[in-house]
Amino acid sequence: MGNNKLNVLLCITNKILDWTNYELNKNIISEIFNKQENSTLLKLTIIDSFYSTNMSKRYFWLEDLNKFINDILEKEDYNDSKSFLKNHLKEIVNTKIWIQKNTKKSWHALSLITKYFYFKTNFNFPIYDNLIFEELKYYYPNDKIEKYGLKYFEKLNELKNDLEWNDNKKIDNLDKILWLSWKIRKWSFGLIVKDKEEYKEIINELYKNENIENLNKRDDKLETLIVEKLEKIDIKKVQNNKLKLIVDFFQNIPKI
Repeated sequence: MGNNKLNVLLCITNKILDWTNYELNKNIISEIFNKQENSTLLKLTIIDSFYSTNMSKRYFWLEDLNKFINDILEKEDYNDSKSFLKNHLKEIVNTKIWIQKNTKKSWHALSLITKYFYFKTNFNFPIYDNLIFEELKYYYPNDKIEKYGLKYFEKLNELKNDLEWNDNKKIDNLDKILWLSWKIRKWSFGLIVKDKEEYKEIINELYKNENIENLNKRDDKLETLIVEKLEKIDIKKVQNNKLKLIVDFFQNIPKI
């Protein structure tokens, strides 16, 4: 994908996500991080809740993560985000956190840890997200990117460098583009609309005179039909402004 394409997507992304639950949730978490009196424990719990990273189901996750993160923060100034990322990314990727019933350390907490440092560095640390991992396959269809591996972050860095706008926000901007791409592909609109009325307007226009009962079902064939609908729709005939942006965005993202 060329440089210009990503920048086009960024313009559309910012318009779509303005005044949405995506921005609201992000602002709520940012406010919590900006208050120095709030502990690492509280911040981790809030992120786990908002992002459904499911670490609360693991044994001793909070104690281990709290210690791991505070140990890193004591070593180095996180405000120097480039140096901080370079010095600690490999450690974060390779660290296992929670234990199983047999007391063996079993898994990492890469998603939650990277989200913590994303907010701690004012959005200058790349997030590991399974949605974005899946989305990268559309940008690098011929590359084998290992789940939870360093290559994931290498590819994010490559894409980030294709963005022209605002060097201090490149990581954040790329995260938004890739996250939104997957949400639209999977027809998951809850966080990208202003409210339920806007959602109803979009669905009603997109499915005029059609049976929409099947939208509640989890079905790969249904997702394929939705993708086909977004590909074929004539954007000039779309009335709803948010739907017009969604169609424009979808028609500009890579397909396999």
